[in-house]
Amino acid sequence: MASVFTELISPARAGQARPNSPIPANPSPEHLLACNQAVRDLLDELGETAGQLLSVPAETGEQELGSQWRGFTVSWQRRWYATDSECRFSELADSNLGIAFERMTQVHEDLDAMRLKYQAMLIRFEEEQAQELSAMRQALDKSHRALKKRIPAAR
Repeated sequence: MASVFTELISPARAGQARPNSPIPANPSPEHLLACNQAVRDLLDELGETAGQLLSVPAETGEQELGSQWRGFTVSWQRRWYATDSECRFSELADSNLGIAFERMTQVHEDLDAMRLKYQAMLIRFEEEQAQELSAMRQALDKSHRALKKRIPAAR
């Protein structure tokens, strides 16, 4: 699920937000807005993907949730590094480009730590709740089938 999301939605959204080339040392507001959108896309993708993975617990295997998350984060981290390079956050962090750039740089820097927090949350979810939620879904499926059998066949 996460890899489909990443391949279908994320590149298109991230592609719109990224500048065509690294921003200059004295970037225009348009360059900075493109970088802001790229950082926002990275942030949104983390939350959306974690939420999607939590909404449907793995039903077929212990490693499914973790492997889906790892698949997502490999491509996400590539975009995170590319955004750093294209927007020159590491290079221009202390260049007095203003509070807006500083805030954006700080959010970009904090994103990788947030990725690790989501990862820890998903691991805990997989260890503590996923199996229980899967069992609950299976019980509801069995209940549904049994109740459907009680309905007389249409004539």
